[in-house]
Amino acid sequence: MKLSCIASILLTVSALLLSCDRDRMSNDVISQNDIFTVTGDSVVEGPWSAIAISPTCIKSSYSPPDSGDNHGVVKFRLAINGHDNEMAPCYYHYATTGSDTTAVTVGVPDTVPATSQPKAPMVKDHDWVVRVDMRPVVQSLDSKGYYVTATGDTVYADEFKGVWIAGNVSPLSWDFLTLSHKEQLRLHPTATAGIFEIKLHMQPSSTPVTYNHVWKVDRPDPDYAVINTGVTMVDALYNMSIYDIERKRHGNGHNGYLEKVPYGANPSYSIILSLAYLDPEGSMRTLRAMVGDDGSLSHLQGPDDLYPIVANDLSWAVSAWEIYAVTGSKKWLRYAYGVIRKTVDQDYDMNCDMQSGLVHGGLRQGSNQSQSYPAWMEPKDVYETQSLTVNLLYERAFEILSDMGDELDDENSYGEKALTLKENINETLWNERHGYYSQYLYMSAYPVQSPGIDNLGQSLSVLWNVADDDRAVNLVKKTPIANYGVPIVSPRYDNDEAVNLSQTVSPVVQAFWNLAAAKTGNQHMLRRGLGALYRAAALFGANRVAWDAYSGKALDSTDGDLGAAAANAAMVYRVYAGMTFLPGGIEFNPTIPSFMKGIKHIYGFKYRNATLDITISGTGNDIDNISIDNQVGHDNFFSGQLSGHHTIHIKMRNSTPVAQEVTLGDQNFTLPATPVVKWLNDSTRILNYNSNLDYRMVVNGQLLYTVNDSTTLRHTTAGTRFTVSAIAGVGRYALSYLSKPYMKVSSSLQLPLGANAVTPMGAKTHSSARLTVTVPVGGDYLIDLRYANGNAATAGSCPVYMLYANTHAQGALVMPPRGNGEWMNKGWSNMITAELLKGDNHIELKRLDSNGSTALVYFVRIIKK
Repeated sequence: MKLSCIASILLTVSALLLSCDRDRMSNDVISQNDIFTVTGDSVVEGPWSAIAISPTCIKSSYSPPDSGDNHGVVKFRLAINGHDNEMAPCYYHYATTGSDTTAVTVGVPDTVPATSQPKAPMVKDHDWVVRVDMRPVVQSLDSKGYYVTATGDTVYADEFKGVWIAGNVSPLSWDFLTLSHKEQLRLHPTATAGIFEIKLHMQPSSTPVTYNHVWKVDRPDPDYAVINTGVTMVDALYNMSIYDIERKRHGNGHNGYLEKVPYGANPSYSIILSLAYLDPEGSMRTLRAMVGDDGSLSHLQGPDDLYPIVANDLSWAVSAWEIYAVTGSKKWLRYAYGVIRKTVDQDYDMNCDMQSGLVHGGLRQGSNQSQSYPAWMEPKDVYETQSLTVNLLYERAFEILSDMGDELDDENSYGEKALTLKENINETLWNERHGYYSQYLYMSAYPVQSPGIDNLGQSLSVLWNVADDDRAVNLVKKTPIANYGVPIVSPRYDNDEAVNLSQTVSPVVQAFWNLAAAKTGNQHMLRRGLGALYRAAALFGANRVAWDAYSGKALDSTDGDLGAAAANAAMVYRVYAGMTFLPGGIEFNPTIPSFMKGIKHIYGFKYRNATLDITISGTGNDIDNISIDNQVGHDNFFSGQLSGHHTIHIKMRNSTPVAQEVTLGDQNFTLPATPVVKWLNDSTRILNYNSNLDYRMVVNGQLLYTVNDSTTLRHTTAGTRFTVSAIAGVGRYALSYLSKPYMKVSSSLQLPLGANAVTPMGAKTHSSARLTVTVPVGGDYLIDLRYANGNAATAGSCPVYMLYANTHAQGALVMPPRGNGEWMNKGWSNMITAELLKGDNHIELKRLDSNGSTALVYFVRIIKK
């Protein structure tokens, strides 16, 4: 696939405000930066400290001030039928702090109150009444039978369900995908005709995050391996993590560790990091619980986890292989092989893009869409994206299926698919100038790279050898990090969500990042990453799910997070011991940072039918020699066929790693706001225009001419997508996410699927449709569907059809729900590119999914590209 010009231009002209940092840490500290220092038995940060009194006790004085939400104003918008449709995303209603009642008119934006103090805290536990004049809506519904919103949505009288409220202060949120399910945020009609009202109990500062000043256990858990690294802090945090893992194991009974964890983690990633070898049986139970009745992975549930809009998380496959590599169980291997194969076979063919060779579907990282995607995106736009992490998981699943086939003597072609997908990832998502991968492609007609960086995907690309050696080294060195760790997403962007992924460090993502740093030999990055993990757990006195990348504060008061515990334990086994589990045994490749000078012991590690005592002496990542049961001269492999008690001694060469840089992101830099554009016939207006920024027009994926807040469009051809991107004037340029695309179509074919104006397309009724399309010239054409889908948003409510042109598959068309009961709410499916021949072409739509949902199709639209 030849990516459109902007895919490289966008990131070629963009650069983060960065600074390179060389390793100036003392060899006597675990980690050190301008904010905190982690030593072998302490963490010091400003006035606070944490001391590892012993391997079973940590005391902390950490008690930062609670920042609360500190909103000087409440920003809110109304949502007719629960959709973000009252006015353009850059417009709001406002209420000043302490307001008892706020009266607004639907569709009429406010200006920011001049009396507001931006940092003045909201009054806690405050009752607030919002009164809305809905008469423009009600009168239009009564007189015309419909109402057209400022965003162009048509709401019909028969389908009007009410109005909801969304905003930036709890209990409000900007999660429009689930808003219609929240009855407590729905306004109610008053005795006065056309006036709606709601009374809210405002909680701008939720329960303050608390921290533990003492963590203590009586002794290390004897059911797990005991360590003695000579570094008290490392030993104590390992024991804390083992305690948390054991507590989770018993606390969840027969379900093992099954739980849905926010901020991008799930049980599969914890299994990959640690649980597969610490508790393989519990890990098996967890993975079995994630399999559907048909023997494939259960599709994600919930209105914002709509399949295939959000792709299946194939981390299940990676964790299943890890369990097999640990246990050698052929029974588990056969089970996992069947599940992965069935899931991948049905999902890949459905969602593979015929142009790029990548897989469509969004990635579930945050609590709602706006944390990973521009606010203008509908579910079909999210489906059109081609994500780095999603495609890495497919690539790894193909490799695993190939390896599983070898283990089971079942010849297959998955290895070839893995190589092809690896090439496609590197061709389309890699940015050569900046030395890292883009977060995803978006805009299907003319794909462009997102300006974002997905740091879970970055680390996985290194660990799974998708990034070759040089790319892997550059990626780890050049990806911007913060002093408190690597954010889930880079660079930093502004939003009003309670959790901003670009300002959030997940210990799970940090752990994978540390493994990537160790693999590439970047000790500076590794020590910074170890410091991020150890500093948080020690100061918090607990394993917590996430913390702020720029303040270091915990985002939640819940102790014993499974992902954080698995992450900390993985540093011992995956980094210091360097364990890689293979079907035939364990390979050892330790990375011992310079601060860990003494002799390191792991006693009683249980592996298959053996118990291992492991001793590592020296530092560095070069092995001098290995002895097993006092027999010197062994390679770094321990056979899984051995049983009983064995001792392994690994002597390192004390090699000094070559100094490598890390890249610190400027915490004062944020991506420019996504432009909100009003498209007219021959002109455009940027509604959130910022005079401090430059703006450029993007046509057919190419960055073209400069635009102002109001610009006359230049001559273009039909089928041209206009988008606008903001460029920050900050010395080096940084592009925003592109605005919502606009397609000006002078002519197109609009063909019904049958004799009637509307065709119900269901799993049983009209599961396929055929038509003949005649075009004057051959070539690439853009094809989509005009449809309505009033089903409730569930995992089985999104029909998927494969479009064939002259018997050749061209791509899948998805028709996600547009509102429960809203069968007159029309929209467009995703758009695919199809190759048509001059003259007659035989087009066929075939249902791919097995759910019973129905969509109403009005016509097929065909546009010459």
